Amino acid sequence: MAPIIGAVMVGSALIQGDQAAKARRAKMSAAERAKEELGLGKEEYDRRMDLASTDLDTAYDLGLQRMEQGMAEMQAGYQRARGDLDVARSDIEAGIERFDPYAQAGTRALSGYEKMLNQPSSIFDSPIYSSKEARLTKLLSAQAAQTGRLGASADITASFAPAYQQLMEQEYASALGRYQPLIQYGYGAAGQQAGLNQALAGVAGKQASYAADLGRRMMAGRAYQSGLDVERGQKQAGIQASRGAMEYTHSGNLANIEMGKGAIEANYFNQIGNIYGGLAEQAGEFAGQLVGGMK
Repeated sequence: MAPIIGAVMVGSALIQGDQAAKARRAKMSAAERAKEELGLGKEEYDRRMDLASTDLDTAYDLGLQRMEQGMAEMQAGYQRARGDLDVARSDIEAGIERFDPYAQAGTRALSGYEKMLNQPSSIFDSPIYSSKEARLTKLLSAQAAQTGRLGASADITASFAPAYQQLMEQEYASALGRYQPLIQYGYGAAGQQAGLNQALAGVAGKQASYAADLGRRMMAGRAYQSGLDVERGQKQAGIQASRGAMEYTHSGNLANIEMGKGAIEANYFNQIGNIYGGLAEQAGEFAGQLVGGMK
């Protein structure tokens, strides 16, 4: 009877040990699958982070490229506008130069007109008056010779003083009349030049305004580009920080799995120890019973 009981006890212990081994293998297999799934999840996470980083760089590179193109087009547009303004400036300066002879003639005419008004006797300095006076003297001398009144030049001048007075008055009026159209032309030319100079100042103002506006826009563009670089750096740093957090979590999970596997091993060997410890205890009791029976 005793050997049968011992055999049963050993068989029961073996069965329990086999069940503990199966439970251990099952738990270890679950831990390995968890580790495998964890690895696959980490790979997918890395893939998505790599894709996000690439997309981020692509988007910001495209933004910077378009910004560069925009600034290049803006500079080209400014250069075209400046070229047009340079052409306009050249045309205006040429127009001012074409009016110069008329403006200068008008200035001289105005000076002569004012001198004539302030000094009527200046008519005697006029080449036209001198020429007409000489012809009148010649004519009067011929008439005096025909009438027998020929004498000294002073006598002729005195005799025909009214004629000389009339010549002076007529030539004075004619001289004033000749000055007036020149003065009007000069005045008109000066007015045109003033308008053109104003337009020239407007062109210079536009060029300065365009240059200042271009400078402001270029500075704004560079600032925007710097902002894009900073923003990209910040987002890339965020991606790297997320990677670091994931690595930390992943390492912790792997450590937990390994710790779990160690606990499974420890629990298994504890169970086996308990089984065989119980078996040894039962064997001792059985041996005691045998010894007692033999007495």
